[in-house]
Amino acid sequence: MRLASDAKAGFYPIDPLVIQQIATHLTAPHGGRVCDPCAGEAAALLTLADRLRLSPFGNELNQARASHAAQAVTTWLEQQHAHSLPHNDKRPTRIFQTDIRRLRTSDAAFNLLYLNPPYADDATDRRLELTFLRQSRRWLQPHGILVYVVPQHILRLKETASYLASYFDEIKVRRHPAEQRHFGEITLFARYRPRTVTPAADTVAWLQAIGRQDPSTPLPALGDDPFNY
Repeated sequence: MRLASDAKAGFYPIDPLVIQQIATHLTAPHGGRVCDPCAGEAAALLTLADRLRLSPFGNELNQARASHAAQAVTTWLEQQHAHSLPHNDKRPTRIFQTDIRRLRTSDAAFNLLYLNPPYADDATDRRLELTFLRQSRRWLQPHGILVYVVPQHILRLKETASYLASYFDEIKVRRHPAEQRHFGEITLFARYRPRTVTPAADTVAWLQAIGRQDPSTPLPALGDDPFNY
């Protein structure tokens, strides 16, 4: 599957119940921003923005979905203004429509990065899940939070596990409800390190072990144990 053809086949929107469960594990600063680089029609983006009182920004490759997302975000912002809620970010463009590799935005601009990328290989046989993370990781502020929704099996790849361990700490992995694991999805939560480190061998091994598990092997579930970032 190629980026140019991902407009339909690579789009796997998350179930509304799952994104609500994800939000229960997150807190956010007043006036913060959330970015969704694969926003679809902005359902997940706006759920997080609404629950956490964050200013929403996103990108979507597909023109029709990007247009829908832009309208949804505009409507949501108008509602917040009508209720005098604190969304005073004056940036005019909230939803972009482009290949993520061509998207230019400020480094360290966002408190929360919600990334549910295409589940596929790219033209060089690299996993798109990691390609999208590499591209968007720098948009997080130091100590910002990554919410990474991907198939469990990609964690078995040493390149993926090492990258996560180098750039993130406080990593937690939670499974989705069985009826919502169409592609074996998990959600990985992590905090962005202010400085890159040599990946700890035990962290890499732990992530790879999770990736090698049979999808039916129990993992902690979203909402099972209380934790917050």
